[in-house]
Amino acid sequence: MPLNPSAISSSKNRHCQILGCGYHVFITSTALAIAAVPITGYAEIMRDETPQNSGNLRLAEVSEHIGAWEIHASNASPCYIHLKDAPVESANAYALEDRSNCLAAAIGAPVAGWRPVPDGIDFVGANRLTLIHFDLSAPHRFVARAPGGAIMTLARAPAERR
Repeated sequence: MPLNPSAISSSKNRHCQILGCGYHVFITSTALAIAAVPITGYAEIMRDETPQNSGNLRLAEVSEHIGAWEIHASNASPCYIHLKDAPVESANAYALEDRSNCLAAAIGAPVAGWRPVPDGIDFVGANRLTLIHFDLSAPHRFVARAPGGAIMTLARAPAERR
């Protein structure tokens, strides 16, 4: 539906009174730009978005991640943690064991738990917010950047550490 230029100009005084004339130019140009966008072809694009075509991200089961893991940071010795499947309701996450408190030291904040996300693993604080996100880079291998800039890897711990 084309825009009626007289409707836009007749509302100029109202916009200028409320927002100032500078905003009128922004509003008018934005409305014209939106009206100029063709909308044909979107149905074909959306029809082609099947699960096979939309990517391979899936939410991993908690059971896939429980167990011993090691974290390597470029500026520290390896850190060993154990991901558990016990819920931590207050953090909307699952429990983890970090006996040496090395994960908290590496990211600079206490870690209340972990949770799987479609593209990796999040470690969260008691406030339920993500402290650090590890991106899946290979099977059972995740990568993150610590707040200080260090690259961190999270991988399954060797058999002797499990």
